[in-house]
Amino acid sequence: MCEGRAYGLHAYQEVIESVVWGLRELGHTVELGVDTFSESATNIIFGAQMLEMDVVSKLPPSTIVYNFEQIRGATLLKPALMHAAANFKIWDYSEGNADVWRKLNADCRIVPVGYAEPLTRIPKAPVQDIDVLMYGAPGTDRMDAFHHLCHSGLKSVFVCGLYGKARDELIARSKLIVNINLYTAKKIFEVVRVSYLLANRKAVVADIDPETIIEEDIRAGICVASPSMLVQECHNIVFNDTRRQAIEEAGFEAIRSRDIRPILEAALAG
Repeated sequence: MCEGRAYGLHAYQEVIESVVWGLRELGHTVELGVDTFSESATNIIFGAQMLEMDVVSKLPPSTIVYNFEQIRGATLLKPALMHAAANFKIWDYSEGNADVWRKLNADCRIVPVGYAEPLTRIPKAPVQDIDVLMYGAPGTDRMDAFHHLCHSGLKSVFVCGLYGKARDELIARSKLIVNINLYTAKKIFEVVRVSYLLANRKAVVADIDPETIIEEDIRAGICVASPSMLVQECHNIVFNDTRRQAIEEAGFEAIRSRDIRPILEAALAG
């Protein structure tokens, strides 16, 4: 993993955990490092877009770059990713990025976000005193949604830069989580963050428009709402325990069906 200069790379933590667990389950020896690589092993790099060229140029030819970012176009790629496309295997979490890698003639495989048993670990709080939780960088669309949720009477919380145990405690206390895409240039659904919520049986309401790229199995595990209906849907779910529990179970089954082990096995064999 590349630590880089951005705290946002911590958002990869649960995905990295799933990959480490899956590889070990498949019998591989795995070591997790930050800003380091091995000359004698296959390195799977997370956050490669944060690497400087003097670092990426030293990576072994067997390196795999696992991309979890939305890519707007080949001409906008950072030099590190251009070098990776020409010299390394690329794993990408979304088919929505595949066209860019193809234009660069990269050796790319779509390796979707999967489920690992250890990720199901957030206990349900005895009292869920938060109606709606939102977290992440405070983009305009997110703050607009939060404003309307607060003024609708729902007990709403927005946090930024919170990860790990502190974030998980808020998730446990929340009846539902609202996900609004931060980046809209490519409109790829933020499955990385949402997959962790689904693995912990949390109801997710997402603002999705017709152009959003989202896998059908994930769509079936969340509540999809247009911007104009977002607040109303949240009210309906917060005050309807039966519906909320149905969404929680549908989401859990959707992500659990994506066992990371066969996903990784196929990626490594390709």
